Amino acid sequence: MKSFFHTIVTVLALSFGLFACEEATDEGDELPANYFKVGDDTYELSQGMLENYGTDDWHEGYNLDLSLVSKGIKISSDGDSEPTGSGEFIYFELFSDSEDRLSEGTYPFEFNDELQPSMTFDYALYATNWSPALEDIEDAEGSLLVNGALTVTQNGETYELSFNGINLEGKKVEGKYTGALTYLDYTDTSAFARKSAKQKRKLMTVQLK
Repeated sequence: MKSFFHTIVTVLALSFGLFACEEATDEGDELPANYFKVGDDTYELSQGMLENYGTDDWHEGYNLDLSLVSKGIKISSDGDSEPTGSGEFIYFELFSDSEDRLSEGTYPFEFNDELQPSMTFDYALYATNWSPALEDIEDAEGSLLVNGALTVTQNGETYELSFNGINLEGKKVEGKYTGALTYLDYTDTSAFARKSAKQKRKLMTVQLK
């Protein structure tokens, strides 16, 4: 199955419209346990997904894509159906030393168009008004992160994630997530994974020059 989040992150990279979201938590409210925050607006997260795309010749380590979503977005546990609903998400393309999990440590943003190092992320974005019906991706109210870091610790099946960065418009983006992650193994679909990754990297190279 073609990965849903691989598709939408490629499309979202083509447009960076940002608008105020009425459902965001007001500044000064107590932060939820799991959330991401853009400027003064906070969005609650309820579940996460880790997609394994294995190894390739353009990066070190293992390509593991992390998606954290709000309760309005429903993701399948087997990857056989597209997510449904609407809401917010934040996504990171990560490179781990471990084959089937995120290695503990800090993953700084780094984009290397020759050989992407392990224990980094090269691509991250979020959307605060996503739904499958959107035809104009600007309505998803998203942006790319252009620097930052994500820190990972793990206790059994529970991950503790924290992240921060700056988006294209110069706003601070930060967040935390504690919980299990739905694991999807796409290592047998390596042809698609390579094509998708290279498409994203081409877009990123154009956007950041």
